[in-house]
Amino acid sequence: MQMTRLILALVLSVGLSGGLARADGATPKDRWFGNWVLHCTKTRAVENACALHQKIISAETRHPVAAFAIARNTQSDELRLAVILPLGLDIPAGVSGKAGDAPIAFVVQTCVRRGCIASTQVDDKLLETLHGTEAFATTFKMRSVASPTTLSVSLKGLEEGLKVLEAK
Repeated sequence: MQMTRLILALVLSVGLSGGLARADGATPKDRWFGNWVLHCTKTRAVENACALHQKIISAETRHPVAAFAIARNTQSDELRLAVILPLGLDIPAGVSGKAGDAPIAFVVQTCVRRGCIASTQVDDKLLETLHGTEAFATTFKMRSVASPTTLSVSLKGLEEGLKVLEAK
């Protein structure tokens, strides 16, 4: 439960809505690695909680559609990939992903005012797959919309960003 709260705090700290230092969500202390931003914040549970973030922006509306974050649980040492998706997510349909030929099984954790959060563990096999490809796909369905939505998530800069994240 504490990891879910940590991921929730990190995802929402860069999240989908305004009030951030720049339009892309980065603050002056954040570091860019390709399409990923390393963001660190203090929480009650951890002195320096850090995660790599990437926002997916709609080409049509120029508004954020999703925000992805990768962070390590300091207690279990588990690396997790989380995504915050818009409210109205068809929860029974779930959230799925694919990196190369490897499926990514997201579990919807909760929905809050800013959106619905799904996450998955990034084990060594998935991490190796992510390092060997340029992007992964995430698919979800919104209620009352017949067709699912698939987002392409760039992995440009992820490997370098993870090295710095692990050193924090």
